[in-house]
Amino acid sequence: MANERVSPLAEEDENFFVSMTDMMVGMLFIFIILLMAFALNFREAQETQQTINEASLGSRKDRDNILSSLSQILENQGVQVTIDHENGVMRLKADILFDKAKDELTEKGNEIIATVAEAVWVIVPCYSRIHEDTINRDCPKRTVTPLEAIFVEGHTDPDPFDPKFGKNNWTLSAQRAINTFKRMIATQPLLDELRNNSDQHLFGVSGYEARRRTQRLPGQTEKEWKAADRRIDLRFIMKSLTPEMVKELEKSVGRQ
Repeated sequence: MANERVSPLAEEDENFFVSMTDMMVGMLFIFIILLMAFALNFREAQETQQTINEASLGSRKDRDNILSSLSQILENQGVQVTIDHENGVMRLKADILFDKAKDELTEKGNEIIATVAEAVWVIVPCYSRIHEDTINRDCPKRTVTPLEAIFVEGHTDPDPFDPKFGKNNWTLSAQRAINTFKRMIATQPLLDELRNNSDQHLFGVSGYEARRRTQRLPGQTEKEWKAADRRIDLRFIMKSLTPEMVKELEKSVGRQ
């Protein structure tokens, strides 16, 4: 029986298919490695974004805690305030602080703002910078984004001022805010020592006239709406995440 011989052409075909199989296995292996690397990078990106989101939510939570704590303290002292958590504002009606068209606090207004200042001093230093020798208290865990600023804002209704008073709503709103802040500092001078992380004064003052009206509520009369517009707002602003903070958060995730 004659020995069967494989033709050179058949050997070439076999070698070709072996090479193709090896190449496909190699490509599949590379694909699996790339897929694993993509999955790992995607997971790290998710963890980084989650960390950033938690930091942002922590900032909002801290601001809500500040507002809620202040509201509770003042309520216990008989001072009624309105809290706007969405915009970070604690609101006091101007009509209980000032006489009509006047920028000087009434006797009752002085008492209320003094109470507000004491309440602020209980809560706010925990979320700001201050010399250690001026404060000694238990504070919640510090956040990534502490307070950036607190604005004492004066607001009026849109009615034009009677010329006989010799002023307008711009000066009235600004001076009311200034006098409110002065009373707070007179009551608790160390409030003026509070700083943000950039070592800038935490408190600022502004007058808005009637350029930032309150939202008119259903069934609210024009008179009631204007009364709501006349107010002193304390606006709490938390420090935003800076690019440097984001990079640090990304590094911290990478180190885990």
